[in-house]
Amino acid sequence: SAISDIVRVNKAVTDDATVTTTRDKVLYQSLVILLKLPISLLPATLIDYLSELLVFPHQWVRMASAQLLGHFLALEDAKTILQTPRSIFFKDDADNKINILADLTREQLKSPNILPGHDSQIAKNLVWLTTHLLTNGVEYTSRFIQQIVAFAGIESSQDPTCS
Repeated sequence: SAISDIVRVNKAVTDDATVTTTRDKVLYQSLVILLKLPISLLPATLIDYLSELLVFPHQWVRMASAQLLGHFLALEDAKTILQTPRSIFFKDDADNKINILADLTREQLKSPNILPGHDSQIAKNLVWLTTHLLTNGVEYTSRFIQQIVAFAGIESSQDPTCS
């Protein structure tokens, strides 16, 4: 599929700066196009590629993938996603996928230069993911929340005017 081809381009890492820049642009523009499509037209397997894209080296790609994740999450109810068989994007191994996405979304907070708009998207995604974790009693919920609180404490002490 076209999506797997996009990710395959991502994995073709090279030392040539021009090729890397082109790869980043192609991947970013592909994500922008996907964001413009109605969510109903997107393949359910796309959620599986987000784990790679949320930690991609280029921050625009990370931002666009966070926005795409937000589109997916907006279609689901965080409190009942595990009980409803109608989930479009989290059919198989939903709990594990959500745990991975929660960890990767938390990792996005560690970027030294988060783009405007990306920060609010990360926060929205974290609210949905944390709501799911709290509602469904996932065993690592308290550790996850402690890590977010610890990171927020570090951030506010380093630059209290931006918190």
